[in-house]
Amino acid sequence: MKQILSLTAAMVSAAVLASTVSITEASAISLRYLNGPGTQVVGIDGLEVEGVEYNVDFIFGSYNSIYDGTLNFQSQVAAERAVTEVMAALGSSNFTHYDPSFLFGDGFMDGFSIPYPTPPQYDDERDWLFITYDMMFWDLDDDRLLIGRHGVERDTVLSWRPYAKFSPASSEPEPIPEPSLILGCIALGGLMLGSQRKTKG
Repeated sequence: MKQILSLTAAMVSAAVLASTVSITEASAISLRYLNGPGTQVVGIDGLEVEGVEYNVDFIFGSYNSIYDGTLNFQSQVAAERAVTEVMAALGSSNFTHYDPSFLFGDGFMDGFSIPYPTPPQYDDERDWLFITYDMMFWDLDDDRLLIGRHGVERDTVLSWRPYAKFSPASSEPEPIPEPSLILGCIALGGLMLGSQRKTKG
């Protein structure tokens, strides 16, 4: 009987724990580091922008080599909202690039770029791309929430600022046990206990 009671308690505890863990994981933003916490951030998982959840990768290179003609955000306003969310996730102590030879600040940089459609007035013979970026990135002790904007050509490699590439997170939600599942476990334990009693009788 003690074994049955223990089994029933374990089943109920496991169901409740599974529900708690799934909810926590589904709502968490996590940073990916190059070599563990305290090193360069290479990505962000579970970042929500305008109601959509993304995984973000910080990639060095040119627009053409990274995006292949695509855009994650279709307007300057949407791109700037994405910049704000990324900056909030990075906080004041994380960085996206480190270069001790850089002439300004401490060499830790938290800048990144997000492309958006080129305004029509700049659509000339050059292969323009417009980007938004966190402008104050030279010194982590001076991490102000400022957004800069400028145009580059699509083949230009920004060696000191990565692009932030957004990919939709998995659309499949983490399985969260229904209350009926927990109640079912309790009922199953009760039936097993009753059967054991009848057998002994």
